[in-house]
Amino acid sequence: MDTYLTKKSRRKRPWEYPIFAFMAIIIYATIETAVSFVLERNLSTASVSIILLALELWPVVHMIRRRIHCSQAAKVSVGLRSVSIERLSFERLELMLHLSNPEKKIAYLVDHGFLQDMRIDWENRCLVLTLPMQEVRQERLVKVVCSGCGAENLIHVGRVGVCEYCGTKLMYRE
Repeated sequence: MDTYLTKKSRRKRPWEYPIFAFMAIIIYATIETAVSFVLERNLSTASVSIILLALELWPVVHMIRRRIHCSQAAKVSVGLRSVSIERLSFERLELMLHLSNPEKKIAYLVDHGFLQDMRIDWENRCLVLTLPMQEVRQERLVKVVCSGCGAENLIHVGRVGVCEYCGTKLMYRE
């Protein structure tokens, strides 16, 4: 289970697909109607059809935006799953997650309830991971020497870590 995802991000909404299909049919019919009114030079009725079209598009745009936010939150959560340190600089986040301006996107996702157990430290320009205490107590930290640069790193037993200095993936084997 992804500890950084909220229930809002994990919740499946199977009813969105039929609603999306229904709204697509309604929107298509409204567009056809608006075009026919414009061709007939009945502009007042065409303007009402265009307003109706905008109202019909709102739930569809809302569903699409929610899907995009959920997929971004999942991408961030998967990217942070292997991290064994508490603070990540914005530059390192950008390299790890392959996102431009990851701090703004993560701040948005946290503020809107898609991500949890993290906060943005704007003063020090880093992301602070705040795992629940029970998970921290359950997992042991061990020192691992990086094969890429020889630096010592702390990682959780059984998790893949990333070297703080060169980005090499690290794994502790007993």
